[in-house]
Amino acid sequence: MFNQIILNKGNIVEYIRDILPDRFNKEPKKIEELRGGIINTVHRVDFGNEKIILKQALTNAKSRYISCKINPERIIKEYEAISLFRKHAKLDELPQPIFIDKENYVMIVSSVPEPFKLLKESLINNIVDEEIAENIAKTLSRMHKSTMMRDEILFNFDNTENFINLKIKLQCLNITKENKIKKEIKKFINDSLKIRMVLLHGDIAPKNILVHNKKAYFIDFEESYYGDPALDIGYLLAHYFLNAINNNSLPLFYNAIDKIWEKYLQYINFKKEDIEKRLVKYIGIFLLSRIDGQAKADQIKREEIKHIIRKISKNIIMNNYKELEEIKEIIKKSAI
Repeated sequence: MFNQIILNKGNIVEYIRDILPDRFNKEPKKIEELRGGIINTVHRVDFGNEKIILKQALTNAKSRYISCKINPERIIKEYEAISLFRKHAKLDELPQPIFIDKENYVMIVSSVPEPFKLLKESLINNIVDEEIAENIAKTLSRMHKSTMMRDEILFNFDNTENFINLKIKLQCLNITKENKIKKEIKKFINDSLKIRMVLLHGDIAPKNILVHNKKAYFIDFEESYYGDPALDIGYLLAHYFLNAINNNSLPLFYNAIDKIWEKYLQYINFKKEDIEKRLVKYIGIFLLSRIDGQAKADQIKREEIKHIIRKISKNIIMNNYKELEEIKEIIKKSAI
């Protein structure tokens, strides 16, 4: 049986020297464990002139949210997704791939320039920057455009296991017990899954966007999938709407939402009407997911706000709205 080397502060330097002896042959200045748990471990190693991230997918890992095991080969697909986006979109807002260890499921990439801030923290604290919003949209649209309708990428990302378990089941299908809502979500998701157009980030939430000098860097591509671009942009905008409602700062967030949508359309080849209707439906689904799903938004604490978001999200899910402007009007009327 395969014995995975589990990286920790005690063995990580030796591990790096074994696999990349020419590039990293001196003592690091600092080793940090950024995240740990039953699914992944993440370490940052500072060599002075270069900082790297080692992300390891643990074998036999089970999410606390879903009962099935999470395939550790997702780290290989994450590395491949980053490499493809870097190659085709020519973006430096993504980590620089350095090495993939397919036996121990370890990905080594460059670290984001410092100092950086999590976009999630800024939005929670009511700090909304339209320039950053535009930069996020520009990067996402270039990622989508560069991988659009490429059969070789579709073939390479045709395994739906991780995406279905982590995104579709967890955050779309299993977010409510109301039969009419479940039925409508299932019908929509089944149709959306048939759309195979671009390589998605798959988890483009504010927690996975780091900001340095107004530049937005994307991390965590382990849910990448070749599918419907409306999911990516809808997931991102749902978080802006979520914080707009929670902070009662609608114009501030609405301006950023408008900038994201306008900039995304500017750099992509889609017609607005071809994607906006699906985008709106995804916003409704992800708003409900962050309130009643298993992966709840921890910043939403007041019950009256949760009630408002439930009402808005179910309205969006059950009706065939076509434009973001309609959603903004619904939220304005419902907000405290």
